[in-house]
Amino acid sequence: MAIIKALCESQIEVVSLAKNKLTDASSEQIAQTLKSNKHLKYLDLSENNIANRVSKNKLKNSLKKIEVVV
Repeated sequence: MAIIKALCESQIEVVSLAKNKLTDASSEQIAQTLKSNKHLKYLDLSENNIANRVSKNKLKNSLKKIEVVV
């Protein structure tokens, strides 16, 4: 996911990836990649295919400094 890697190096604070058919596997990649982001404050992942409650919790817990909407 090139866009997520690019976000790690940017100063963008708000990102919406809503309605992009992202999956549980995508959410794990996003969480891993964005752990090092220091500027992002809000990430909207609503209306995707992230259905697993464990994936949602893992995403929110690993990105504690970011408000994540799933």
